[in-house]
Amino acid sequence: MSKILPETCRNSMSRALAALVPGCDQTCVEGLTHVVDTSMGGLNREYHVLKHALDVADSADPIEILVGLFHDIIQIEADGGITSACIPFIEDLIEVELYPVPLVPTSLYPTAKITLREKPYWRQGDVAEIVCSIFKMAPAIDIAGALGHNEFLSALVAARALERRVSTEAITNVVLGIEATIPFRAGWRRALKESRDALGQIKNKLNLKLTNSNLDLMMRRVVNVANRDVESFASDDLGRFLNDTFSLMIEADTRLRSVEGIPIISYRKRLQKMRKFLATISPYLYRDWE
Repeated sequence: MSKILPETCRNSMSRALAALVPGCDQTCVEGLTHVVDTSMGGLNREYHVLKHALDVADSADPIEILVGLFHDIIQIEADGGITSACIPFIEDLIEVELYPVPLVPTSLYPTAKITLREKPYWRQGDVAEIVCSIFKMAPAIDIAGALGHNEFLSALVAARALERRVSTEAITNVVLGIEATIPFRAGWRRALKESRDALGQIKNKLNLKLTNSNLDLMMRRVVNVANRDVESFASDDLGRFLNDTFSLMIEADTRLRSVEGIPIISYRKRLQKMRKFLATISPYLYRDWE
């Protein structure tokens, strides 16, 4: 049975930009909508699709909407690299070294080493510095091998796409929210504290006009989005849990999509890997911000 999926994020994008940039022209809305719709529509995607983005963006808060829409636009394993809609925003920031052959031909893994270029190549006052500060990334690091590499690259694209369209404060909050969607990290309280510390440092460095109340609001947004991103894995609805679990499995292994079928031993190994993954994750989601 074919899946019925939403075709566009235009309405959500329009609502968010209208709230943040009164009078925002339709060209801006259409441009950003195209980036999200195209990126989330990759043929190999099963879980990280537009419906998931819209579920995470299900909020009346414009910042939370933007976080939800942009947080998964890059999935280098599923897409086989960075999508054409995203490349123009970050091609001057990254260097890509192609591997001669896929690491594992039967699975979807990055086929390239992706690193940040040295800062002399960056634009003056580049919003990429905000992203690197929040994600603790630096030039020469193999991005594809780092924890949260998809979220980091998605945040880079989001920051560049939103630059000169929304305020620096808004971009900072969007990036912070995307970082919080790195899933299933142990020690969520520590992760939140580190995010709050990074936010304070960025405020001082960029002289952002933010009060403590503003900072707390930004952190509550982060928590709200992070909760929605993984809520199905803590759902009492077993069907929803299993559907998302199997969608992740199918997205992670090309053989599960083969029309020619898959050997039962390969299917069993994939189930065992998923069982191991589920056994190691914390049963606790982000709860609240103080």
